[in-house]
Amino acid sequence: MKKLSIGIITGVLLCGMLTAPVSAEEIIPQMGDVNLDGTVNIADAQLILRDYVEVMCQLDGSLTKEQRALGNVDGKTEKFPDSIEFIASVSDAEFVLIYYCAHLVDPTVTMESVVGRELKSDAALVAFNEKYRIEQNPETGVLEAVLRDQT
Repeated sequence: MKKLSIGIITGVLLCGMLTAPVSAEEIIPQMGDVNLDGTVNIADAQLILRDYVEVMCQLDGSLTKEQRALGNVDGKTEKFPDSIEFIASVSDAEFVLIYYCAHLVDPTVTMESVVGRELKSDAALVAFNEKYRIEQNPETGVLEAVLRDQT
């Protein structure tokens, strides 16, 4: 599990910031959607990790209190030396990534089911990686899940 966590975090940090177009409609945020674009995806996990690192470095952080609350998908807080308290942490970013991958494979997956059943979500992540690979679209520069060759 530790290797999986390190691999996920490294992948997110290497992805770069992803942006998504926001429509004129009102977006109702959901747990994990810290960039408030209406979807929970890699960009949200990356923002959680960036904010976490910034706070660890004793900076103000990128996220507002409300965004941190949305990013706290497991409902836990972590305490560190010097009384630093994180609302959204590395484990929350990991849950966001697991949810994103599981939701691509099965759109009925909910954040609650991922956070409450970690072992099943790990299986969904493995199933996703067997079915898809992530590629950058050369025209848009956006990362996309592409079906693996069936041959």
